[in-house]
Amino acid sequence: MASQHIPLPQRYSTIVLAAVVIMGLILCYFITLPFIPALVWSLTLAVLFAPVKRMLSKAIKVQAVIVPVTLVLAALMVVAPVVLVSSALANEFFTG
Repeated sequence: MASQHIPLPQRYSTIVLAAVVIMGLILCYFITLPFIPALVWSLTLAVLFAPVKRMLSKAIKVQAVIVPVTLVLAALMVVAPVVLVSSALANEFFTG
């Protein structure tokens, strides 16, 4: 007894494929969800410090020096306010 294979209509195949693709996209969204804040911050910092890098590239001709200098400037501009605000908060907390 040989069973015959009856193919599904093209419409059903398209619906199944669309459902699988949508489920895959939803799964990709949930996988990347924890990384979205870090990606947004990195994009924001890249846009903010692009003019600084461009300015430094005019002043310094060695590319190997421009990137670390930009990185140090970016770190100082991000870390310094955090340190100052946290020390002011700690001072206020401990002195009353």
